[in-house]
Amino acid sequence: MGFSGLVRWTNAPTTGLELIAQNITKNHQGLYRGKWQLHMKSFRSTLGSVPGFQVPVERSMCTLTMDDNVFCVLEDPAAPMRADYLAQAAEFARAHPDGSASFPPPTHFRHTFPTLVPPMALEQLLTQLRARWAPVRSSGGGGGGSSQGSSSQSSIVEYVPLPVMEEAFDMQPVLTNLLLSILPNVPDPRIVAMTLGEWQWAEVQWDTEEDLEKEAEEKKARRVDEDDIYVADGDHPPFKKGDWIGMDRDRRSAYLIINVLKQEGLL
Repeated sequence: MGFSGLVRWTNAPTTGLELIAQNITKNHQGLYRGKWQLHMKSFRSTLGSVPGFQVPVERSMCTLTMDDNVFCVLEDPAAPMRADYLAQAAEFARAHPDGSASFPPPTHFRHTFPTLVPPMALEQLLTQLRARWAPVRSSGGGGGGSSQGSSSQSSIVEYVPLPVMEEAFDMQPVLTNLLLSILPNVPDPRIVAMTLGEWQWAEVQWDTEEDLEKEAEEKKARRVDEDDIYVADGDHPPFKKGDWIGMDRDRRSAYLIINVLKQEGLL
């Protein structure tokens, strides 16, 4: 269980990044870990321009490049949300308890979130496939500098104080207050704070068939008689890696950044 959060300071001065870094270091015991750069792009589908091909709604795609990884968010408003599909499948299963019929899965869900390596691999793939995607805009930014070019820019500071958050509390307002406290005490700040809850993150996270098969095999190997009152080594829940270290953390941060900028019409 956890939340990711992002604050956007819309009227920040030119020294805003330094002020935030000083505030984190002095008032939140933050440690400087170095600079990092990211680059964002957005694309739109051009299938609607194909003669005789009707598209009810336009698909969109946004990418965020961080180090050597490209995190890509594709959205198809005509496809179902994963949570809606699971609810419909459960209702269908209750209506057919004998298992005589199965609820067909969609070809894809509304949000698809692949990770690509190396940078520029997506552009090369789109060119080779002659895919009907057109670039819309791009923006570059980082923790300590700005990118070159005439595209829009944004500077982002990442603060990761806790790897795990307790489920016993409503952490979303707590995290929002923490994000607001990261900003220095300046007159008339205009800010936008947003958080990404676990249920929102689960919408783009689902196990592959290989993961499901592996989990089923592990459960079968751990299975014991229900009457067994003794504790065995395999009785505890299996450990699953979190979203707060390494590339998994970068992936979660990228998804939050892309969605916040999309909701505000900046990407």
